[in-house]
Amino acid sequence: MSKTTTAPFDFAALDLTAAADTPVEIEIKHPVSGDGLGVFVSVVGAESATFQTYLRAQANAARRKAFEASRKGKQDEPTTVEQDEDDIIRAVAACMTGWRTVVDGISQPAIVWDGRSLEFSEHNACLWLKQFRWVRGQINEATADMGNFIKD
Repeated sequence: MSKTTTAPFDFAALDLTAAADTPVEIEIKHPVSGDGLGVFVSVVGAESATFQTYLRAQANAARRKAFEASRKGKQDEPTTVEQDEDDIIRAVAACMTGWRTVVDGISQPAIVWDGRSLEFSEHNACLWLKQFRWVRGQINEATADMGNFIKD
């Protein structure tokens, strides 16, 4: 059922690109219990200009590679499953803008992995996402959920 309004709907209210470019913080949940782990990751959305720029750069690089191969009379080599997985990991990491851990109400700008404190960087994010697929899934879900970025 549509709402009765006195003015036409303005689509600027649902500018997903602008809304998704503002990072939101999600708490990583235990993969079985669903309990919060006190680890918070800041992410932009899949509709963000940040992520779209990343995707375009990757697509343009793939096109250039295919074009160069065709100029040399060769076919582009197929990717391996490991390369495809690395591409997915880098794409999820491209949406991450930071992380922190909260212990006893005190926030630290790092996560703990195997007893070591790990500060946020793209490289560290990729290592973490590669090792912990369930974390990757949670972050991917959060970046795709526009409800995290558009509030009624």
